[in-house]
Amino acid sequence: MPFHVLISDNVDKRAIALLQEKPDLRVTAGGDLSREQTIAALPEADALIIRSATKANAELLGYASKLKVIAARRRCR
Repeated sequence: MPFHVLISDNVDKRAIALLQEKPDLRVTAGGDLSREQTIAALPEADALIIRSATKANAELLGYASKLKVIAARRRCR
């Protein structure tokens, strides 16, 4: 069974393409998913890739029963 990666924010298309090349990954890349769309997709996700638009708070994580990892890009100041 492939590892499901959910990308809820805009991520460079080259990065998505690299992930999609891996046969053991199933990638769902929605661009700018709404919070409701992200919540609907989370129960099946093993990994979540976010940027600044998605807030991975306790409410959101409550829907992520299979989630193993979150990758977040934040701007360092």
